[in-house]
Amino acid sequence: MLIISHRGNLHGPDKSLENNPKHIEQIINDYCVEVDLRVENDKLYLGHDECQYPIDREWLYRHRKSLWIHCKDVQALRFCSESKDFHYFWHNTDDYTITSQNIVWAYPGKEKVSKFTVLVMPEGHWSHEEILSFDPYGICTDYPESYKYYKYMNNDAVEANNEIKRLSEGKQREARSPGIWEI
Repeated sequence: MLIISHRGNLHGPDKSLENNPKHIEQIINDYCVEVDLRVENDKLYLGHDECQYPIDREWLYRHRKSLWIHCKDVQALRFCSESKDFHYFWHNTDDYTITSQNIVWAYPGKEKVSKFTVLVMPEGHWSHEEILSFDPYGICTDYPESYKYYKYMNNDAVEANNEIKRLSEGKQREARSPGIWEI
């Protein structure tokens, strides 16, 4: 099962690191990363709700084997579709979409439809054990480290699920920098 870091998150949502190219470069050897691509005035940016981090084609090309590019606007879709170099997709609130490499990208809470399905944010809907029993092609999550721990360390699903629950409830807010946790 492929573990994809949602926007570069490792231990839960962290707005200060999401789509940050420098942070993504630090984790890209350990995880594939879903990034949000935007194009404005013929310039490339990463950012979920706005053009936040300027990047260039060379940056995308250099990391292309580990990036799942979520085209956030028509210009980004056009840019990616004019090249065969990138793995990209577009969706809004569709239950499923197909990526440029024929992988099914499932909206959060939607079930696996083929052996080539990526479940997005599955921890909000199923336990680690259930997710692994589905045997998806991959998952895209804000908590890749807990899945890595579960899958590769000691298969302790209870501990991994408790970690996700604790983080998602914001109980570690005090241990983090102010403003990071906006759950």
